[in-house]
Amino acid sequence: MDPEKGYWQRQFYFLSSLGIFYIILIALFAVPLLGTFVVILIKGALDLRYVIIAAGCVGGVVLSWLAVKLIIRLWRNFRRDGSIAGQAFRRNLLLGQPVEISVFNGMLKLTCGKDSPGSQPSLPNPEHPILPAPNAPANGDEILDRLQQLVDLKQSGAIDDDEFKTLKASLIRTLQ
Repeated sequence: MDPEKGYWQRQFYFLSSLGIFYIILIALFAVPLLGTFVVILIKGALDLRYVIIAAGCVGGVVLSWLAVKLIIRLWRNFRRDGSIAGQAFRRNLLLGQPVEISVFNGMLKLTCGKDSPGSQPSLPNPEHPILPAPNAPANGDEILDRLQQLVDLKQSGAIDDDEFKTLKASLIRTLQ
């Protein structure tokens, strides 16, 4: 083994150990000191709380202005579209045409006027009674036909379960 080569290996090992030592010193002392300096600079010298408060105030004013602008635009659209819809509603009612108002994308529907041909009659409809009159004599076939009509209305979705049960109970009471 070359003595010169061993010397340089020891020197390299010593310097690498010394480098690790200084890295540890920097990690233990310099990084926290730098962090402390930054905190003191931000907290003491710059005092950014007033900047944060000012930015919050400006942001609040801007958001309020945008909200008012949006509300004004919505009100104008409502007045424009609402008056058009109101005029069409009144015109169709005067002409005797059916009118439907749909709110929340069809979740709530209000209808008024005559039924269009081919639509199911709404309950109660005096022109097409579902149940016989209470004092009218009922024969078995007529009652079965009425019950079948109720089942058909329930299956088509014209009436729900509660209405079906109520109408069925009323039909059964007419038998007694």
